[in-house]
Amino acid sequence: MAQGSPACPAHGLAEFIPLFCLGPDILRPLLRGDASSAGWVAGPRGARDGRTFRGHRRALTEKPELLLSAGRPIVGTELRVVDENDRPLPNGTIGEIIARGPQLMRGYWNRPEETAESLRGGWMHTGDAGMLDDEGYVYIQDRVRDMLVSGGENIYPRVVEEVLFQHPAIADAAVIGVPDPQWGEAVKAIVVLRQGATATEQEIIDFCRGKLGGFERPRSVDIVEALPRNPTGKVLTRVLREPYWVGQARRVGGA
Repeated sequence: MAQGSPACPAHGLAEFIPLFCLGPDILRPLLRGDASSAGWVAGPRGARDGRTFRGHRRALTEKPELLLSAGRPIVGTELRVVDENDRPLPNGTIGEIIARGPQLMRGYWNRPEETAESLRGGWMHTGDAGMLDDEGYVYIQDRVRDMLVSGGENIYPRVVEEVLFQHPAIADAAVIGVPDPQWGEAVKAIVVLRQGATATEQEIIDFCRGKLGGFERPRSVDIVEALPRNPTGKVLTRVLREPYWVGQARRVGGA
């Protein structure tokens, strides 16, 4: 798919879906109704299986939220979402995604301790935080290592960031945990405003009410000119966290 290429009509979308296996990031503009950003696609017929094809067609005709999923496990592969003790979680609950199947790695080269940790219990622990729906579709939410713990509650920054991005004045956002004497960690939002837009800390916090649980809402907001990023564009949360955790005995919070 070529970003910025001439828009393809709806009948064209229906024609190319059988030819190519599309991922959620590619089709995300369609979920927003931005069909003009999607160009034509060509690809090998063998790059899909029947379930993938049916899932994409359903997403475009019946259930657009499927475009945000990573799909369902292929035949022969099992997926689970588990808590920190590897206990399976109910559908719709965020936890770590683990997988089991013949195509997964056998281990890290000359790193037996890391292999044992990643493959404990015969399941590969991906480090990705996500959830499964009742149809077996998996939705990746964040990285487990980025999770905050506030008052014993697990908080995934991306969940909070997605709400912040709904604010009309916010162009960019990152969420980190900062030390809190009562809760271990408190949620802090660091945002960049759109050019010419204005918003106060309290306005942004109030915007999150009703959209997030009380434990997930930012307790403070910093408004900055830009967020630090690495050459690939990933936000450097370590850089954002560092000033708040200097001198702390622990770099993570807890209950």
